[in-house]
Amino acid sequence: MAGGMTNPVAGYTVFFAIKFVGYSLAAHQISKAYKRADLSSPLIGGARTLIGIATGAGIVGILAGLEKLFPYARIGIGDGGSSLLSCR
Repeated sequence: MAGGMTNPVAGYTVFFAIKFVGYSLAAHQISKAYKRADLSSPLIGGARTLIGIATGAGIVGILAGLEKLFPYARIGIGDGGSSLLSCR
């Protein structure tokens, strides 16, 4: 992550911004390809970003809960266990 573990606020801010810009540009290009000028690209980018952030937070919460229920299953994101997430 851009901010790394030393500054997680900066990391999440940069992550959020990159996702927002990417989704907004994609929405703009798709709207242009379908000749639809009535769609707001930043609104679509913001909605998709918020959905993705909420989904990711939910998955992390579920994995953390499973790790507490099954501490030796090595399915969570804690110390020493292998993670189901692609990056830490």
